[in-house]
Amino acid sequence: MDFSDDTALRELGAGRFEATITDRWWIVTGPNGGLLAALLLRATEAVVAERRPELAPRILTVQYLAGPQEGPVRLDAAIEREGRRVAFTTVTMTQGERTICQAKVTFAAALGDEFDVADQVMPAVPAPADCPQHDRRASYGNARTRWERRDGRLDEPGTIAGWLRLDPPVPVDAAVLALMCDNLPPSLRAHEPDPELAERLHTTTIELSVYFRRATLDLEPDAHCLTVLRSASAVDGLHQEEAEVWSPDGRLLATSRQLALVFRRPASSTSSSDS
Repeated sequence: MDFSDDTALRELGAGRFEATITDRWWIVTGPNGGLLAALLLRATEAVVAERRPELAPRILTVQYLAGPQEGPVRLDAAIEREGRRVAFTTVTMTQGERTICQAKVTFAAALGDEFDVADQVMPAVPAPADCPQHDRRASYGNARTRWERRDGRLDEPGTIAGWLRLDPPVPVDAAVLALMCDNLPPSLRAHEPDPELAERLHTTTIELSVYFRRATLDLEPDAHCLTVLRSASAVDGLHQEEAEVWSPDGRLLATSRQLALVFRRPASSTSSSDS
């Protein structure tokens, strides 16, 4: 099984879909938030593709309301409003009587490169082959084993970086980019000088917004993407984190911002997780 299987939807009609959540993406007490974001995006993409195949997802904003259990979930997606160049959609994920998460997704047509500005530059990180491969042994769940991750070092405070590629590889699309924005350890750990305390520091996402910077990605199926997380601030137990996802040739593919609750696992815990 690969990520395409993990995010497969069964169409029920009229914008309704069913998916199955397994422990393959489990982290700490539940599935990785990036997986839930990808499922929500897949549902809106399916609805929009029927009527407006020329539109691509450009903004995804997810609110995480409750933690799902393993098993089936239902997704209800709809186009709320559309114009000549854009469409605005909503989607909700439920499990039984509980609403798990909800999202708004904005789709837009590519309008050419006449007004392109690209001042941002990819951070200087060695190529994937020159970066150490991260230990993929499962801990607090299986999500870590879904990736080939190669850790990069940046001389920036409060920053974590790494090259990510799904294992087995799948073509990178918007859903994969959303997943990558939420699949490195929280950058808040970079502020903790004690390695043992840092490993026990975790976050639970409340809201995540992903901005897809390109309608067409043009990536090889087995390409690594560089993900950079920056710890913007942590106040009152809430952590603001910003992410960038870059192609191997230095194109900015996606950016994100999330607000998350901070907690630390008890000292008796012996393993770490990336959540």
